[in-house]
Amino acid sequence: MTKTRFYAIGYDLMTERGICDWTLGTHNKKMSCGTCSFNDKKISLSSHFLRLNSDDVIINTIKHEIAHVLAGQGVGHGVVWKSICRLVGCVPSRLNDIAIMPKGKWLYRCTTCEKEYTFHRKPKRRKGCGVCCENYAGGKFDERFVLELKK
Repeated sequence: MTKTRFYAIGYDLMTERGICDWTLGTHNKKMSCGTCSFNDKKISLSSHFLRLNSDDVIINTIKHEIAHVLAGQGVGHGVVWKSICRLVGCVPSRLNDIAIMPKGKWLYRCTTCEKEYTFHRKPKRRKGCGVCCENYAGGKFDERFVLELKK
């Protein structure tokens, strides 16, 4: 998706929900599809994410961030946010398992589900499998799902 199209669709979706005092932008993060900053009143999507993904995946992510705005600061990915996701028409999930993002040089694997993760810098502390932590530990880090370095 071009940035021009992203801005057009994003502002249309925000306006539909009465969000008129926020802005849209892009960032260069390689591990985050989108962010919602209450301090800046800004929703940002990764330029890498915009370049690599389909319109449907990008629109879902815009709606994900809009749900954060509507839920309010400090709500995170809890019950309130999930119910708002359903209202705005996006998948109520903290993780975007179908997004295509640039691969990092550090390869880690979950010893439970064998999902692979790449990082652009070697992590300074242990990381947990997002899928397993979400499914079996309420979205919190759990020692049972620590990722193992493969490369």
